[in-house]
Amino acid sequence: MNPTSFTMRRPLLAGWAGLCIFIAGLAMAVPADAEECEYELDLIQLTLETGALIESLESTYEVWVVDELHPSYLMGLPLWLTPEQVIGLLELDPLVRTVEFAFRSETPEGVQQMMVGAVGGSLGEYVDQSISERIQLGPAHVHTTGAGVRVAVIDTGVKADHEALVGSVSDEGYDFVDDDTDPDDEASELDEDGDGLTDDAAGHGTMVAGMIHLMAPDAEILPIRVLDDEGRGLTFDVAKGIRYAVDHGSDVINLSLGLSCESSVLRRELEYAADAGVHLVAAAGNDGTEDPPFYPASDELVLSVAALDSADVRATFSSYHPTVSISAPGVGVYGPFHDGQYAVGEGTSFAAPFIAGQLALIRSVDPNLNREEVQQVATAGVVEIYDIPENQPYLDRLGSGRVDAFRTWEETLVASDVSGPGWDHPGQQLLAAPNPSLFGSVVSFRVASAEGRDVKVSDQLLVLDAAGRIVRRLQDDGSGWTWDGLNSEGKRVPSGTYWAKPERSGRVTGPLRFVIVR
Repeated sequence: MNPTSFTMRRPLLAGWAGLCIFIAGLAMAVPADAEECEYELDLIQLTLETGALIESLESTYEVWVVDELHPSYLMGLPLWLTPEQVIGLLELDPLVRTVEFAFRSETPEGVQQMMVGAVGGSLGEYVDQSISERIQLGPAHVHTTGAGVRVAVIDTGVKADHEALVGSVSDEGYDFVDDDTDPDDEASELDEDGDGLTDDAAGHGTMVAGMIHLMAPDAEILPIRVLDDEGRGLTFDVAKGIRYAVDHGSDVINLSLGLSCESSVLRRELEYAADAGVHLVAAAGNDGTEDPPFYPASDELVLSVAALDSADVRATFSSYHPTVSISAPGVGVYGPFHDGQYAVGEGTSFAAPFIAGQLALIRSVDPNLNREEVQQVATAGVVEIYDIPENQPYLDRLGSGRVDAFRTWEETLVASDVSGPGWDHPGQQLLAAPNPSLFGSVVSFRVASAEGRDVKVSDQLLVLDAAGRIVRRLQDDGSGWTWDGLNSEGKRVPSGTYWAKPERSGRVTGPLRFVIVR
């Protein structure tokens, strides 16, 4: 619903009821949130207690329903009352669980002009940009590409027919700004928010979708438009977008938007998503400071993402906070744009979708991992950033580290406790990665017990494929075994997952631990 479109008012209703409400409302204090966030002057939003009827509030306070997300409602106000006065009254009403301003949400980048469109380039340059190598997308995509996972992009819309996104965007999306089924990302060429700039955020959602697609090329993107091309919209519409995403089978939700204060209506939908096992990712904000934390990124149910530059140093614009979960590239990000071309952007909005894509990779490998396990894998699948001197002042406020796709895959296998074919004990298995036939390297193995003691094993190590078939028997050269990626016939094995298992002799106490030496 367009935040600038509310022109309908109810006729002025005098009478004793309205007068009493007006007098009582004058005595109410102005909530502190009013000083922190933008909100609509003729609207409020509330959530009812269980069993309460909105009609009771309409008749008592002469307010009316503009939009609903039961049990939450967006309410219109009579001319003679301010939001502060009505909120003060409704806070005392036993039918009302929470009541607050009708806050606006926004994209950090759209408001701050942090995107440059129409820079030229090609599909190949988008796929092969330096960030791809930096976060090891190639090695990771040998094993997982996000297939079978749906990621919702709650943003300015998505240009589904862009060459970089064709075939990856669901046709089940929705536009809550125009209330239709066409969540396209387009520019109006009008200065709708009166800031002297036009289309500040057009293309924002398409770029976000592009980063998810880069990270998880086989994941499906569900576009949900809740912000206009200026990058602004009602928080109530964001809440509706989250509900829609959950109800339409999303596994991951990306929220590259927010506000500087908490919203109870939005919080309720975050809980709805979390209860459904859906993963939530949000941008940490572009204020370059620690306070106030951006919401919903700062919510405990959400993975908050900070932005790093090309040297893995905190981007100067990136907010930081103890609630940040993880960091990702957010400078020099190259992706599809609303005009069919490509753009370069910077901001936490473009760091966040790398993590949304990371979660899709994890879910694709093991959909049985629960919500907490997936998030633990995500925060573990990183490289260290606090050993960089420039990041040390932000210790524990940039999350666990910088995302790395291949390390994420390795951490997923650990969390999944995947047992290879015919294993007697999970501790007696080894995943040979990278596949030497693909990367042209030799994988070496040595064996030690879990307690660090020497163990007695035979002089052979079996290499098995995923189906449990013996691919090669390796001989111990006295210091361990090596595998050159050839099968028993001397031919290169195809890309894929392989396992190693010793043929043990004698009595061995304690599980074996296999160590890859690259």
